[in-house]
Amino acid sequence: MTRIPKTIISAYCNTIEILYSMIHAETLGFHTRIKFENFPLRSYTKNKVRIPIP
Repeated sequence: MTRIPKTIISAYCNTIEILYSMIHAETLGFHTRIKFENFPLRSYTKNKVRIPIP
């Protein structure tokens, strides 16, 4: 078995964290947009995959 350096693992974890926060921010922004602009749900789901907020 080859040993994976810790830096690679930490970098990978950081990337996932960043991606997750980006997705989270997008879904939050989407929800506020619905509240204020009555943004149509269909046009959003066509372009982007909706991710439920955990």
